Amino acid sequence: MRSRPRTDRSDEFFTIVAASGTGELAGIRGTGGLAIDRDGTHRVWFDFELD
Repeated sequence: MRSRPRTDRSDEFFTIVAASGTGELAGIRGTGGLAIDRDGTHRVWFDFELD
């Protein structure tokens, strides 16, 4: 059975890698996500901390 690429991108989650920020964002870490509503509206959220 061959796997297909995922095309449903209605709920995406990501990680903000610790120590990946620069300048004023140095020390950022956390998570975030993207949700796409049925009408096509994109909603992005972040849950982060700064040292």
